[in-house]
Amino acid sequence: MPSIYKKYLMNLSFKTVLPLVITFLVLTVIIFAGNIFYKEKGIDYGVLMGGNCLFFLVSLFVFRMQYVAMYNNNPNVFIRSVMGGMIIKVFACVIAVVAYYFISKGAFNKPAVYASMVIYIVYLVVEVRTIMNLYYLQHYKVHLTISRKRQSILGDYRHAHSDKNHRISVNGNLNKYAFLITLLHELAHLFTYERYGHRVQAHGREWKDEFGKILAEFLLKKIFPADIEKALYNTLRNPAASSCGDEKLLRVLHNYDDKPAGVHLVEQLPEGTLFVIKGGRVFKKGEKIRKRFKCVEVKTGKFYLFSAVYEVELV
Repeated sequence: MPSIYKKYLMNLSFKTVLPLVITFLVLTVIIFAGNIFYKEKGIDYGVLMGGNCLFFLVSLFVFRMQYVAMYNNNPNVFIRSVMGGMIIKVFACVIAVVAYYFISKGAFNKPAVYASMVIYIVYLVVEVRTIMNLYYLQHYKVHLTISRKRQSILGDYRHAHSDKNHRISVNGNLNKYAFLITLLHELAHLFTYERYGHRVQAHGREWKDEFGKILAEFLLKKIFPADIEKALYNTLRNPAASSCGDEKLLRVLHNYDDKPAGVHLVEQLPEGTLFVIKGGRVFKKGEKIRKRFKCVEVKTGKFYLFSAVYEVELV
């Protein structure tokens, strides 16, 4: 076996196969707890437990095989490993059923075999989802950086070139919902670049299509609170080019921030209020011009436009 394969086999940690382990433990508990029910339905408890153990071990073996193939430079190796894994599992099922048929000596329990096939499907779904998530991360080779707070941007994407992978940075001060949405925004840039290269605009129709697809998938998972979900559905109609550009969405996300004492949004301050920004510069809030507020710097008398959701402190 090539040394690089040994390296990645060593990195096949418990955390990597944790979804399969959890599936095995959950199914074991379900099978054990339902022993009386299975007897009433004429289902052999031992066959179910044996099937659970068999499919767990086979799934681990196939998962390891696919995990190694995933790091091969030839993508066809991974595809062949997936097909080979399916063949191995089918043969394992056939051999197990045939062996059970001869060992049972006329006491072949069909309901238990059918129930075991359901267990097989459960392992198949968990295994495929896990390995494809890992393949996704390996395929795109994304270097993710958790950045310090930046006022002008929430995240940033740089495409891969020469010996550098795709790079994405996301501000580390964001709440969990804002962090996820910003990460999806930047991943949409990655997908757009992979598909179109430099042939399209950074926030053109192609990027909006990719971002919309990702958002739609996550909205179906129902992981966002109702107010954020509503704002995201509005975003789907026309995603903002800047990660800071959708003020309605930012306003909703702001409700989930851990707000330090004394921090306010510019739009929350009465006109004429003095406020200070990072760096110590003092401004006086003025009138609203379209979506921004015209504010004057006290020291210089110069005017600046502030976003309605810009965070400031009172003087």
